[in-house]
Amino acid sequence: MEQRISPVDTFNLSVTPIVGELNHNHPSSTKQDPSSSSKLWNSIENNKKVEKKKKKKVIKTKSAIKEVLREYQVGSTVPIKQLRKKVVNKQIQQLEKQLKEKFNLKIHQPNKYYFVMGQDVKVLKKPKERSKKPKKNSTTSLSSSSIPKKNNVQKAQE
Repeated sequence: MEQRISPVDTFNLSVTPIVGELNHNHPSSTKQDPSSSSKLWNSIENNKKVEKKKKKKVIKTKSAIKEVLREYQVGSTVPIKQLRKKVVNKQIQQLEKQLKEKFNLKIHQPNKYYFVMGQDVKVLKKPKERSKKPKKNSTTSLSSSSIPKKNNVQKAQE
């Protein structure tokens, strides 16, 4: 029994200082820098994710309002109760804040409708359904069509 214990003790003693030396050499040069930078990157990415989530919620409320307004005629007023049927409960509070702010300021919105009497929406024009893909294609087609024309003119001059 004693013969088995003594080599194990010497083995442990011989290994521990080597591991200790390796740990002392590496953290100061390599291990601390990536850990601190990774923490910074993680915090930055988390902040970006939070900002994106906030923006998405606002977009959802606008799309829900547009869906409701498409059902009504131009010039009609839409009560909040009608909007609540289409909008999720979490978004109702955001809607009511927007209504109060915009009623006090009486600002016409870019979505072609404005708020009347604090809790009603008056439809000026029907919101148009616009997909983002045709807009991008129209701008890219203009730029791509103008580039070959310049190249053709240069080739003709040569």
